Amino acid sequence: MRTESIAVDPVQPWRVYLAQGTYTQSWAGNRAILASDNFGTTFRRSDLPIKLGSNEAGRYSGERLGVDPQDHNVLYLGSRNNGLWKSSEFGRAWNQVTTFPITSATNGVGLIFVKFLETSQKPPKETIYVGSSATDIPLYSSTDGVTWQAVVNQPTGFYPTNGAFGPDGTLYT
Repeated sequence: MRTESIAVDPVQPWRVYLAQGTYTQSWAGNRAILASDNFGTTFRRSDLPIKLGSNEAGRYSGERLGVDPQDHNVLYLGSRNNGLWKSSEFGRAWNQVTTFPITSATNGVGLIFVKFLETSQKPPKETIYVGSSATDIPLYSSTDGVTWQAVVNQPTGFYPTNGAFGPDGTLYT
């Protein structure tokens, strides 16, 4: 297996997660999340019910795996062919986020990145952004992980390969 995505827990940086899987074709088996609680010295494997494609189109994109900084036992994984997935158990078990607008393949690359924008609001509230290879609506956001909407005034016709926040909270793709 090869690494599709990597995530470091922003609260406990000794926790490292690897999304592992090389191909999504029918002959390739489902893949796994490897989780370490000791800076990557050893890993625990949790099998996924989906395939990952680290050696397929869009392998330069990412990161597809993200740790929620305000509830760091929660992880999100953007897949190539099966929409958005969530774990509330430090990556041990995964369920598809059925309320996310994309639940199947999009241009062979799928969901490209998961990013969290924290705020200083009390109680803490963040916005989750997911980048997609769907060129009609490539960017979605949510403030609760359940209700998702297209980001307003986003460009269309192409898709982002990466995303990063500026110091003012602007998302650059």
